[in-house]
Amino acid sequence: MTKENPLHVAFTLPDEATAQWLDRMIHDAGGNPDAWLTGVIEADRQRARNAAPSAFAELAEHVREQPRSPQSPSQGDQPADERPRRPRRPKPSSAWRTQ
Repeated sequence: MTKENPLHVAFTLPDEATAQWLDRMIHDAGGNPDAWLTGVIEADRQRARNAAPSAFAELAEHVREQPRSPQSPSQGDQPADERPRRPRRPKPSSAWRTQ
């Protein structure tokens, strides 16, 4: 997509009243549908940028509230409780071949 070869967008509105409302919104924004749609997109991007810090703060608070295990994840796969683990199955042996 370039200025010489722009992206064309088409969509369907549910009724005539909505189409008229869209026409009025575009007219109120200066009459250029391209500029209006670009403005709508940029406004949404700015809203998302403004919302990001609070979303990250909520995520950090959520992580902070989670109980932490005294065991580091790098310490291996330890059982969650103190019950002993089931013993491992013995490895197959080739002793039967020599009998």
